[in-house]
Amino acid sequence: QSSTTFIYDTSPTSCSISTVSWGSYLNATEDDEDGTVTVVTNGVENGQTVTVGLNGANYTGSVSSGSVTITIPGANLRALSEGTTHTITADVSDLAGNEAPQASTTFIYDKTAPTVDSVVINPSTLTTDASGATVEITFSESIQSAPTLNAPNATMSSLSTSDDIVWTGSLTADPNTDVSNNTLTISNYTDDAGNSGATDTSTTYIIDTLGPIVTVTQIGENHYGNIFATSDSTPDLVFSSN
Repeated sequence: QSSTTFIYDTSPTSCSISTVSWGSYLNATEDDEDGTVTVVTNGVENGQTVTVGLNGANYTGSVSSGSVTITIPGANLRALSEGTTHTITADVSDLAGNEAPQASTTFIYDKTAPTVDSVVINPSTLTTDASGATVEITFSESIQSAPTLNAPNATMSSLSTSDDIVWTGSLTADPNTDVSNNTLTISNYTDDAGNSGATDTSTTYIIDTLGPIVTVTQIGENHYGNIFATSDSTPDLVFSSN
């Protein structure tokens, strides 16, 4: 007589993608390195193979204590189409062959840095009569937060936005200043993927808040060096504007 044994196993199995090293966006810095995908399993024995799929390619790893971290080469990440939403899948079975429902997650590949499309300063000449200028900065795409601004001979207010692309604020001139070649510098801004934009500058704006200067021409002087005037003397007043 011969015999054999078997195990009846219909226990449910599951898996989930817990961590993607680059997150919901893959940017121009992150694609320089290999990436990793961590899959967590339930009801799956150690040593079972997890298959991660991305862009038609499969990557595998073995379960250990309910999880596995699988590496995707940087070269393969850089081969992805930019500006596209990509799907990562994960599949695994237990020893009995019970397949876990496929797990998946998505991300966007964006390696293009944002740029400053335009800077409008209106009016471009600020004088003592001006209440200030409106500044409107338009970027090529939405950015995560307000950029850093450097405004020579003026004070820049906080920026506001309704769409994260067009940002507005006000520019107030410093008093007693006469400088005609000022430029606003825009720096420290990143897009939603984390790509950093290059520092940029505006066209020039003029600061003219220095009031006119009044000069009194000397009327007369005696031999003691004292200034004097007679009743028929008419002083000359000279005004100069800076």
